[in-house]
Amino acid sequence: MGSNGLLLSAIIPVSRMSGKFGNLSMWLKEASKFPIKIIFVHDVQDDLTGVELRNLVLGIDLENVLILEGRFGNPGEARNFGISSIEGTWFTFWDSDDLPNLENIFLCLERFPAAEILIGSFETENDAGEVNTFKIEENLVDHLLRNPGIWRIVFKAELQEKIVFPNLRMAEDQIAISNIGIFNYELKFCDTIFYRYFTNFPGQLTSNKEALNDLFKAVKVSELSLKNHSRINSSFAYGLYAKQLLTGLKIGSTKLKLQMIIHIAFSIFPFKISYLREVTKAFIWNFRVWMVYEKK
Repeated sequence: MGSNGLLLSAIIPVSRMSGKFGNLSMWLKEASKFPIKIIFVHDVQDDLTGVELRNLVLGIDLENVLILEGRFGNPGEARNFGISSIEGTWFTFWDSDDLPNLENIFLCLERFPAAEILIGSFETENDAGEVNTFKIEENLVDHLLRNPGIWRIVFKAELQEKIVFPNLRMAEDQIAISNIGIFNYELKFCDTIFYRYFTNFPGQLTSNKEALNDLFKAVKVSELSLKNHSRINSSFAYGLYAKQLLTGLKIGSTKLKLQMIIHIAFSIFPFKISYLREVTKAFIWNFRVWMVYEKK
């Protein structure tokens, strides 16, 4: 625990959330029980979100809450701005419309004090209220590729300067995780639920066709760093790169799908055996993981 008595800092980008603070209000009411600093980074895009956020925090009367404001345009830049304000032994990144499980997170922090990176299990809930649980099982790397969302990962404070997000609206967390070489560190997995992630709700970036176009930028950024890793970090980087390509081909606009196809074609021309081999392996890996976790 840090000298200030705090154990964890949570950085939470907030944008266009007026009238949507139900989940945030729910877990904030429990936050006073834990040694946590909450850092909201408000990306100012409307007149009401900031007012509602400040009223919510004042109404709960929480200590160790910081509200930062600016115009960022994407969650990556907002997180980069907030990370300089962390305190305590650990830090993490959450979304403002989801539900972290504070009790389970803090139990795992106490269980693995020597870890440098801690990864938890998670749940998803869709707009029909259907909840699916994804508990960590034997193949830990597969499980992380299945959903590498940064919201289920907690980092030691010493890694503060190594976590840098690109200024993107999609896959920025995958790129940050890949770039640090996550498997170079003392890594521990918890089978308890850290987080409930909500999907298919209006207003989310993953439902925004314009934001999805950032996947093409993400793919180009990811490709540039593929050669910077070795062994398992290299395989994982290729896995995330292939995941971005597959997502764009699956749910992107016609323009994005065409961009992805052209990108793949130009990346293997002139014929690059190593690229083709690694990307093919990564595609197969993503498909196998999908079969295991989606077809249960």
